[in-house]
Amino acid sequence: MKRIPRLSVLLLSLSAPLASGQLVEVNVAQGKQASGDTSFGAPPARGVDGIDGTADAGNWTHADYPASAVPYPGEIDVAPNPWWQVDFGDAFDLTRIEIVDRVGCCDPNRLNGSTITLFDEAGAVVGDPILVEGFPASSPAGSAVMGYDNDGAGWAGVASVRIDGEATNQYFQFSEFRAFSMQPPPPESPDNAA
Repeated sequence: MKRIPRLSVLLLSLSAPLASGQLVEVNVAQGKQASGDTSFGAPPARGVDGIDGTADAGNWTHADYPASAVPYPGEIDVAPNPWWQVDFGDAFDLTRIEIVDRVGCCDPNRLNGSTITLFDEAGAVVGDPILVEGFPASSPAGSAVMGYDNDGAGWAGVASVRIDGEATNQYFQFSEFRAFSMQPPPPESPDNAA
């Protein structure tokens, strides 16, 4: 049996994770710092629902205008500028982004007409702002996702993303925002031996 020199064994053991550790698309928005305008959030916890990794009928970010706790149907008010933002904490090259409408509910104008803008670490706009449109009313789960990839080119050096609702959008809502970047696979969760 042929012996392999120790240095070769060490080099093989170090290179194996690199060879097997293919990059995968990771949602770099999930769990990051979210913020919004002063009226955003009903309740305030809704502001982070948009990056918590779930998108179902009971999970959505939310802002009501005017500031009344429960605006009634038929109220016509102009929102000053409903907005929501997520900061990644670092700059990432994004392959694509997705936004999920409020699943199974309501008027598509809660999100249609909104604008998604990407920013670098210095606050400069990356690429062209994206107009959100085409969501059907009461979006069912299968049709509630809009995806964008900048014609396959993605976006380089994105540190934050802001979504601005239309000024007349009394209810500014969505279930989830996702931003994907090619990253090493996250570590697997250890099995619960108990």
